[in-house]
Amino acid sequence: MCVIVGVDGGGSKTRCAVSDGITILGRGTSNGCNIVRLGEAIARASIQSAIREAFLAAHLKTESAQAACIGVAGSAIVHVREAILSIVQEVLKCPVAIVGDQEIAFEAAFGALPGILVIGGTGSIAFGRGNDGTTARAGGHGFIISDEGSGQWIGRTAHGAVPAGADH
Repeated sequence: MCVIVGVDGGGSKTRCAVSDGITILGRGTSNGCNIVRLGEAIARASIQSAIREAFLAAHLKTESAQAACIGVAGSAIVHVREAILSIVQEVLKCPVAIVGDQEIAFEAAFGALPGILVIGGTGSIAFGRGNDGTTARAGGHGFIISDEGSGQWIGRTAHGAVPAGADH
């Protein structure tokens, strides 16, 4: 049996699914794993917990995995991608692809078709692919310098408006 692993790792939640390519055999969920915001120790615990829970639910051992795709926020940063790969390889010994969370969301929504996806969660990003296969993105660079419209941005903006409103 073919066993593939998919992880959707965001700032608030990490989800894992184990599949035979047709059916989801098991799912696991844990806390956020944004390594830039939460640190490597929390990212490790969240990713590995979601993976282990999904394999437990599937009644399979992690050694049975043949391939994995890990979609995580911040993966455009080389050291983040390398750290996530290392964390995953502590649990899975199969080939692992690390991609941005916008890429897995886009694939789920559009498959091979062109389209535009906007994510507004803990972070925010717009990502699109044209008819010719070219891609473009806006935002998604982290809450400190970007991610307008995200939950983080809305909270920070509202928090800053309160004292400004009290000024006369």
